Amino acid sequence: MRYLLLVIFSFFIISCGETTPIDTNNNPYVPTSDIIDNNISALNMLNYIRVNAGMVALSNNSYLNNSAYNHAKYLDKNHLVGHYESDQYSYFTGVKPSNRTTYVGFKSTVVSENLSVGQSSEYYSLKGLMGAIYHRFGFLDFSINTIGYGKENLTYVYNMGNSDLNTLCEGTSYEQSGSYYEEICSDKSFKIKASIYESEENKTINSNPSYVVYPYSNEVNVTTAFYDETPDPLPHYDVSGYPISIEFNENEYNMSKFSINSFIIYDDNNNVLDLAADYNDSNTILSKINDNNIIYFNDYQFAIFPKNRLEYNKHYNVEFSYIYNGESKLIKWGFTTEKLDNMITYNNTTLNLNTYTKYYIYITPKDKNDVYNRFSISCSYSSNSPSPKYEIDFFDKNTISLKVSGDNVYSCDLTLNKDQINENNINVNIN
Repeated sequence: MRYLLLVIFSFFIISCGETTPIDTNNNPYVPTSDIIDNNISALNMLNYIRVNAGMVALSNNSYLNNSAYNHAKYLDKNHLVGHYESDQYSYFTGVKPSNRTTYVGFKSTVVSENLSVGQSSEYYSLKGLMGAIYHRFGFLDFSINTIGYGKENLTYVYNMGNSDLNTLCEGTSYEQSGSYYEEICSDKSFKIKASIYESEENKTINSNPSYVVYPYSNEVNVTTAFYDETPDPLPHYDVSGYPISIEFNENEYNMSKFSINSFIIYDDNNNVLDLAADYNDSNTILSKINDNNIIYFNDYQFAIFPKNRLEYNKHYNVEFSYIYNGESKLIKWGFTTEKLDNMITYNNTTLNLNTYTKYYIYITPKDKNDVYNRFSISCSYSSNSPSPKYEIDFFDKNTISLKVSGDNVYSCDLTLNKDQINENNINVNIN
């Protein structure tokens, strides 16, 4: 006799350490000393990326750790997602990121924030945010040099700022004649002499390279696909290739003297990849001029999305050709996508798998909307054997990881769908 065992799962992730203690009065935690020792893995990973991209590393800031943690807790406990808070909810510490950072003692209001919800670890949080073009630019900002990180369950928050500007806000207000900046410190009336402010800000910008590309040159294990981001740069695509970006240093380039010739990606056989264009087929290079969301690119940032997701374990080359001050320039680099062990590309035939072995089953998207977020699996096995155990999950929305453990398992039926449509049934023989 054969028995059947059925498992059903849905996939849901949003992108836009141990938890720090909270007090029993339901108030935000504002510690008096440095906290969150466990942030080292998240911040080391980010600094590894920045340094390999040629940028300065970010120092860890205890105030920003605290503000990031407070917002992570606010989002998690109230089941919310976003950069703004309301005092109608518990754990409120400020409407905007700058309100929340000054709440815990950071003096400068020149701060930014990245966050993600639903990833299983810090690694996947950062990996997802680096694949989301608007959030990527936040992490690769030329003007930041310090960061804080906070986590509550599966909510991850990153607050970035500039320590030199923060030090200025901790000093003495400028009360003499001449140009000055104000409303950039927690004390809105605090003034900083313009030349001093600009010198401190430019110190970090000038410490970074002339331009930054991502994926960085010779990077390996690069993600192959882009799915979504809030806001979404490709709202009519459910899946495309991983975004490629370049940003130029504002202190080295006058963009009135700058024009693009081309921005392309091609494989080692010189096959140029088609690029995604969400609204207009001619607008394949995203920039401040044609970004659908208008405000998220600056004058120095450019990106492309391959129309189709990239292949696993493959090397790609990128060229960015432009004219600056009448002179033609060419920037070239390459990277290699991630490799998955025991990967099988599904081709509408029965799969033959071994027990106790983890496989990755990849279903090549037929079009820009061919993705999955639900699966079910049922397996038949001998009635004389214990029920088999499954290790099954989404690696991404087109790739399933599967390991079947047990004796006398005969076969499995794997069903994938997107909100109960686009159903794909996969037959699996178990050896």
